[in-house]
Amino acid sequence: MDFKRISVIASIMSLIAPLFMLRAYLGYFDNASLLTEDMANTSILSGISFFISLSVIAFSFIIFLPSIAYGFMVPQKSDHMWNYDVIKSATGLSIVLNAIYSSLLFFCIAYLSDIYKTDGLWTASTACFLFIFGVTLINFLLLRNPVNRVADYKSKKTKAKIKSLYFFAYPAGGMFMILLNCYGLLLLLNSVNHEKITDSFEDFVRVASVMIFLCITNIVPGIVFSLLNDRTSLIRAGYGALASAACALFLLASVLTSIVPLIINRTMTFTGIADWEVRSYIIDGSSFPEKRFSIEEWHTVASGIDNKFIVQGIMVYSLNKTRLLCPQGIKPVYKNRLHFVPWNGSYDKDIALELERMSTACQPFTAGGVNRLSESG
Repeated sequence: MDFKRISVIASIMSLIAPLFMLRAYLGYFDNASLLTEDMANTSILSGISFFISLSVIAFSFIIFLPSIAYGFMVPQKSDHMWNYDVIKSATGLSIVLNAIYSSLLFFCIAYLSDIYKTDGLWTASTACFLFIFGVTLINFLLLRNPVNRVADYKSKKTKAKIKSLYFFAYPAGGMFMILLNCYGLLLLLNSVNHEKITDSFEDFVRVASVMIFLCITNIVPGIVFSLLNDRTSLIRAGYGALASAACALFLLASVLTSIVPLIINRTMTFTGIADWEVRSYIIDGSSFPEKRFSIEEWHTVASGIDNKFIVQGIMVYSLNKTRLLCPQGIKPVYKNRLHFVPWNGSYDKDIALELERMSTACQPFTAGGVNRLSESG
């Protein structure tokens, strides 16, 4: 694929991606038709595309950081490694198993400490010991035979160097790579709706299984790159890793259902399209009668100016002259939209329906008629 084709695809995506994101965001509030008011301004869409790229790149970097570390950890082929393929496969398998083991260890320690209310220092010390011991043991059991075969008939110095590399250096690197996955772990834990998750063993298994899925998925691009790098060129290996990363993101988005809304929310906030702070706005009563804004939802008060009144609300969308103002009661429902419950598709449907129901009170403005109170003074 030449540079010209890549540039054409990138330019098309720079227009499609903002439209998809704006359409999805407005769809949350059942006001997707407002998008037609802003489609003509391509310069704004290009600016949004830049922030979309930043959001996706930052998110992908956090998620696939273990894959990057894995690329540096894979043993390099050398003359003394006649069974290189076996050692490389064993190294990859040990990293995957270590990721699963570490995830289970983390959740087991957290679950047991919550039940038995154990001391924090004792819990941290136990978790650290089991983490180091388990990773080292898994690595030793998988690499013992192939590494010993390579070390046979070598000098004592070379044998000691090979064994120290695979039995000590690589486990240490594996521990570091797993610790890098803490960013993904924090993202997962912050995305779970803790109000819907109990301390039951069933919910523990659901969250732990999602974490294991995340740990395995975010290593896949690194594994694909290392496998292709020995069989083809570096560029094609890079393309394969990118393709696998795209597939991994798609799978993650189907399991961690809050990923897409979270990226959209970050982009809307960074670009200034959405302002989720409760503010006071002055409304032109000649175009928008006060009876549309109930006192209970909007906290409506008189402004002292003819045909104008003041409401409190959230400007969930503001682009060009198009505005979408919602009552402040929509904020907690929208926050739930940015969270998920593992393996519970009904939760997403219920929250989406609740958000649409709350959005019936939102008021769109396409030709002015609303200003922040500080702007009108």
